[in-house]
Amino acid sequence: TITPRAGKAFDPETDTTVDIEYQGAMASIYLTEIYLTSIVVTQNPYQTAYKKNERISYDGMVVTASYSDGSTFVVTRKCKTVPANNKRFDPDEDTNVEITYADMSCYLMLTPVLLTGLEVTQKPNKTEYFAGEAIDYTGLVVKAVYSDGSESVVTDDCVLTPAAGTAYEPGAEVIITYTEFGETQTATVALTEVSLTSVSVSSTPIKTSYKPGETIDYTGLVVTATYSDGSTEDITSSCSITPAAGKAFDPQTDTGVSISYAESGITETTSISLTAITLTGISVAANPTKTAYNPGETIDYAGLEVIATYSDGS
Repeated sequence: TITPRAGKAFDPETDTTVDIEYQGAMASIYLTEIYLTSIVVTQNPYQTAYKKNERISYDGMVVTASYSDGSTFVVTRKCKTVPANNKRFDPDEDTNVEITYADMSCYLMLTPVLLTGLEVTQKPNKTEYFAGEAIDYTGLVVKAVYSDGSESVVTDDCVLTPAAGTAYEPGAEVIITYTEFGETQTATVALTEVSLTSVSVSSTPIKTSYKPGETIDYTGLVVTATYSDGSTEDITSSCSITPAAGKAFDPQTDTGVSISYAESGITETTSISLTAITLTGISVAANPTKTAYNPGETIDYAGLEVIATYSDGS
């Protein structure tokens, strides 16, 4: 007779000594309890770093139980985790995960991913403006930088000051603000005022040659301003021109025309030349009707035609 009998569920409280009886003779053997000695995370989850409110996932985690006889078993599915799987991560509460199996526990550390910076990775297409021109942030790309080295494009979630569409004021700087779960980071973009760089004559007046005393006329003159952003503008009507249109041409003072244009404290100048039409000669085109006279007869130049020739071919 063997006690406990074969097939009985082993109870370490009562079944460690086995009594064997045969025809009044007794013998004993001893059974040893195999008990859980520890549990340990033998493979971390695929993800152990989380942003605030990101859902926790223990996918990939392996928990192994060790027993007193040296055996081991994977018990991941039988474990309880605090915080639970799929909980939204709270960096103030959930960095230390308690994993429990039977009466054993082990721990896993989760790392908070914090917002550490804000970077402008691409400036707006347009960064130069005339005073009063509407600001346009098309092309701007802003990335949030995190403590784990990751980055995320957050352009659409940023607050831009001044806002798009605001009239540009010289000296204004764009402040970009991004807030995520109570953490705020800022970046800046410099906007510059479009400045006048030069003026040039795109088309000379129709008339540039004058006889002394002839009225100066700048019809046909086109003056173009060029700006720091490469743009151009016809500023003819806003120029100061010396000598002024309508003045009687003086070949001693008016052959050099000065053209100046001022904008936002910057003045640029250019010039054109007027040519004095000078007399180069005269010639008799037709003699007087009468060229033969008796002594004492009155001279008459009727019919005489004299032509003056000028430097412009007229």
